[in-house]
Formats: sequence, structure tokens, C-alpha cells
Amino acid sequence: MNSEQQRIALLDISLGDKIVSYLKQDDVKEIMVNPDGSLWVETLTAGKKLIKAYTLSPVEVRRIISVVASLNKKHITKKNPVISAALKHYNARFQGWLPPVTSQPAFCIRKQVVAAIKLEDWIEQKSMTQYQADKIIQNIKDKKNIIICGGTGSGKTTLANTFLQLISNVNERIIIIEDTPELNVYAKDYVRLVTTENLTMRECLAGTLRMRPDRIIIGEVRDGAALDLLKAWNTGHGGGIATLHANSSAGALQRLEDLVMEVSPHRSQQLIAQVVDLIIYIEKTAGIYPVIKELAEVSGFENNQYTLQNITNEV
Repeated sequence: MNSEQQRIALLDISLGDKIVSYLKQDDVKEIMVNPDGSLWVETLTAGKKLIKAYTLSPVEVRRIISVVASLNKKHITKKNPVISAALKHYNARFQGWLPPVTSQPAFCIRKQVVAAIKLEDWIEQKSMTQYQADKIIQNIKDKKNIIICGGTGSGKTTLANTFLQLISNVNERIIIIEDTPELNVYAKDYVRLVTTENLTMRECLAGTLRMRPDRIIIGEVRDGAALDLLKAWNTGHGGGIATLHANSSAGALQRLEDLVMEVSPHRSQQLIAQVVDLIIYIEKTAGIYPVIKELAEVSGFENNQYTLQNITNEV
């Protein structure tokens, strides 16, 4: 057994058979252990559920967090009670917490979902109308730039993965940049770039322009990389897709402005209005699938406001 196999074996032993079994399931999105030791699992097909008759002791949870920290060459202590790390073997991201931040140790694992929802499934579940689906398909075919926005866990990445299926058969070179691998790539000609502690998304975007991209896809825009993305989309690299935390289509545009101003003192409304073509705002519901609440086309910026054509209610 080589060193990498030993690392995986040690991780699996600490996690236990139950959690490992969920990590290996294609449609599992999140695995959560709360301070009370309860285990919650969220999947694409069944939503979030409590795994009954199964709890972990604080000692077991702390051991899992410590092992993940050790395997990632990080230290977690009472003075440094938080860890964010990769579980590379499972294409997952681990977030752990120890007291005094929490009453008892807790963690969450977000994994890359292999199973994907087709556009027809969104329509069947009444998460979008046929008209909206047709509008989205046309925008993707026309290489328009699309922003998917919503709150944490609203399903932005799930919807982005659906869109990536639609460009799987085109003869285009796709460059994907993510902080954590969550997007499923179906195209034959693609490169995935994952940021590190020493390589930022801005640096990845700068290098991307020298890699002959046809489409540039961003897992999530969080910082001043928004400016680099807008510039990249504005230099002949249309057809991009990015996700963003925002609570409305108008809020997404304001959020882009705020992120750009982290690295530039200049207002960017004209650039944003010129580059962003379609905004999709989704909300999580009590059902399995999120729902499209707003579908808006951006057509300009005049009189100190964006011109948005909201087509959500078209059928």
C-alpha cells in the first residue's frame, strides 16, 4: 500500500462506513454532522434528510476533524478551531468546527455531484416553464453570458451543471475555474483550473486568456476576480456561465459592482451591462428542486440604473 492509499484508508476509518457510503453515492450533495452528533444528508433525488438511529459522539467527530486537518497538513486547536480543507479522493470540500466556536465539534462535507439533472427534469418539477427553458437554451446557443444567482445552498451549482450538459456536444474549448471542484464537465475539450492557497482566481483568469478558451465558466465569483471575469467575457469569449450570491437579479448586478470595487475605484455599470446578458435568480424550496424566481435579460445602463427585462412570468 503506497502513501496515498494509506491516507485514504486512514480517512475512511475515521469517517466510518456510514459516511463513506454516502460519499460514494453519485447524487449526494452535502453530508452534515451537527454538534448534537446527528447526521444529515442532502441528495439531488430526495432532498435533505436526517439519518435516524445514527449519531456520532463528540470524540468521534473531533477525531474526524483532526484526521482531515492532519492529512491536509493543517493544525486545528482551541485557539484555531476552524478548518477548511479538501477531500481530494472524493472531490469534496470539508468544513470543520471545534469549541469554543461550537458547543461540540461539527462539520460539513460538500461533494461534487456526479449525477446531473436534465433540463427536462426542471420543467417536469415545475421549477421552470418550457418558455424559460427555451429562452435559456437560445441564450446558450447564441453564446450569451449567464449569471446564476441565489442564496447559499439554493442550487446554483446544480443549475450550472444542467447548463454544462447543453454545451457538451459543441466543438468548443471550455475553461472552468473553481475554488472547489463542483462542476461536472461533459465537453471533450476542456481544462479545469482549481485555485490554491498560492494561486488566486484572478491569476487563473489571467492565464486562461492564453489558453485559447471558447467559453469561460466560473464556479462562483466571490471577490475582485469579478473584474477579470468581465474583461475576459468582453474580449471575444462569450457564452460564459458564473454563479454568484445575490437575492435578486438586480441584486446580482449590484453584487458584481461591489466585487469589482474591491480592486478598482471606478464604477463598472457600463461594462457589466455590456457583458452580462442573462441573469437567473433561483430560490430553494421545500421540494427537491429549487425554483427560478426571476429570469431577466440585461439590455443596458441608463439614467443611473440597469435596464432589465424580466421574463419570469412568460409561459
